[in-house]
Amino acid sequence: MKFKRTLAFLLSVVLMLSLMPAIVFADETEPVPEETGVEETTEPEDKEEEKDAEEPADKESDEDEDDSEADKVYEFEGTKRAGESTKSSAKAASGTWGKIKWTFAGNTLTISGKGNMPNAKDSDSIPWADYRENIEIINVKKGVKSIGAYAFFFCQNISKGSFPGNIKSIGEGAFAFTNVTKVPVPKTVTSIGNGAFVGTQIKNITLPKKLKKLGAAAFSMCYYLTRVSIPKKIKSIGANTFYTCKSLTKVTLPKNLKSIGKQAFCNCTSLKSIKIPKKVRSIGESAFAYSGIKSIKIPKKVRTISKQAFGECMNLTSITLPKNLRSIGEQAFYNCKGLKSIKIPSKVTSIGKEAFYGCTALTSAKIPGKVKTIGKGAFHGCEKLTNATVPSSLKTLGDEAFCGCSSLTGAITIPGGVETIGSGAFFNCVKIPSIKIGYGVKTIKDAAFESCTSIKTITIPSSVETAGARILNNCENLETVNVTETLKNSSSTAFSGVPSTCKFNYLDKNPIEVTGKTATVKAKKVRKKNQTIAASKLFTYVRRGQGALRFKKISGNGKITINSKTGKVTVKKKLKKGTYNINVQVMAIGNDSYRDSGWTDVTIVIKVK
Repeated sequence: MKFKRTLAFLLSVVLMLSLMPAIVFADETEPVPEETGVEETTEPEDKEEEKDAEEPADKESDEDEDDSEADKVYEFEGTKRAGESTKSSAKAASGTWGKIKWTFAGNTLTISGKGNMPNAKDSDSIPWADYRENIEIINVKKGVKSIGAYAFFFCQNISKGSFPGNIKSIGEGAFAFTNVTKVPVPKTVTSIGNGAFVGTQIKNITLPKKLKKLGAAAFSMCYYLTRVSIPKKIKSIGANTFYTCKSLTKVTLPKNLKSIGKQAFCNCTSLKSIKIPKKVRSIGESAFAYSGIKSIKIPKKVRTISKQAFGECMNLTSITLPKNLRSIGEQAFYNCKGLKSIKIPSKVTSIGKEAFYGCTALTSAKIPGKVKTIGKGAFHGCEKLTNATVPSSLKTLGDEAFCGCSSLTGAITIPGGVETIGSGAFFNCVKIPSIKIGYGVKTIKDAAFESCTSIKTITIPSSVETAGARILNNCENLETVNVTETLKNSSSTAFSGVPSTCKFNYLDKNPIEVTGKTATVKAKKVRKKNQTIAASKLFTYVRRGQGALRFKKISGNGKITINSKTGKVTVKKKLKKGTYNINVQVMAIGNDSYRDSGWTDVTIVIKVK
């Protein structure tokens, strides 16, 4: 499966990177989304959100605290890998790097000086890089204000270490792939860089209240990390921050959080629940994929469920979507085998490719009336889904959209706005009693209704110009197909596999004769607002034809329009006095016995006086 291959590839890349001599972590922090121009329902702001607003920083108290922390020593711990011993033959070495001095002797690395430790451009640019496997004890002395990028990267024999209490930042990859099990973060730290603790053995971490930046992949692959509380100043959780933290059971997110990045909690298999704060607007791609989440409520400001956001969450049984949601992304709930029902909000317009693919326990998913797109395989394999009304608003019905939905029991109506019915769209929907195809559909692709064994009659409207192979193959109870003779004879394979007893009825000609009328509107009314004229005042039918009528404006004044389904004419406000000839076309679309009539040219006259 493509999704699984993607995850396996990511894991292999990370493992490969861990063995490379030089590594640079890319900055993948997710930006907080800006406000869009989409009209939203106005709702009163929660009072508690106002209370959560950050208080202005007290610089004096911060400085006092920094000074008081400077004399404290924070000790970290590590466990040497079993069966390995430190090489005792390493020679002593020392040097300067920026404003700091470093000394390596025996098995101890000592770093001193005043100011920030420099940030290395990659993992091999550290002055003591050659002594990584020999370092067991690390002492960072008072005066050093930061732990630089890649400072202790891949030091896998650390037994203990310390740094002063007024450290301001822990740089990119600083402890990445080390064997540390405990790292107390000083209260003064405001920034933790990308990949700072990736691949470490830490079990618990307390993040300081002053922390403002938590870098991408900061705790990625910390397999033993069990719980974490994110400080309130953090507004965004970056990409891969807790990726594959398989022991993580509890996460507390700050109330002011606005975004959760790509794969932030992906593959956190022990994480059963999480409360997403109300201010969150964006949940990134694969943010909770492969996690142990059982139920979740999406905040009201989220407009899109991103690609694979909850894919492969096997334990997910319940999810609450916000009423202002607009779209459900590709593979959003892919293979969530425990999901039994979902209420899709009324403002959703798009259900992406394979959005609910393989949700084998899903029994109910009412598709709202504004949905325009149902992507490829959107409900593929939802074998317990009993009802799926196709909305009249639909424009795109993807390949295999409902393939294998063997429990669907309701009649299916495909609206005329759908130009193409995808291949295998209803393949093996064995309980569907009937399928109505709306006029306007132009193409039916291969195997669209194959193995729909319960349908007995189907009408393919004359708007259909192309039919793929085996569109009704193995529909073993099919008795009648109403179709145009042209379509029946145009494809040698379209109707292969239908029962030999099935009868083909060719749709009859559908003559229509119509003439135009003259209608008058008062100029003083047009000056103030739009005026409408009913079709009955504009058209006379000698022969009306069979089926609903369709109307199309061909030429005439731009301020006069016609409704394509009702024939009602609108004269727009401020149209000047005069006589206006409007050329239109009229057609009867036919029914189960008649094909469409074809377009007939008609001229109607509108007088404004």
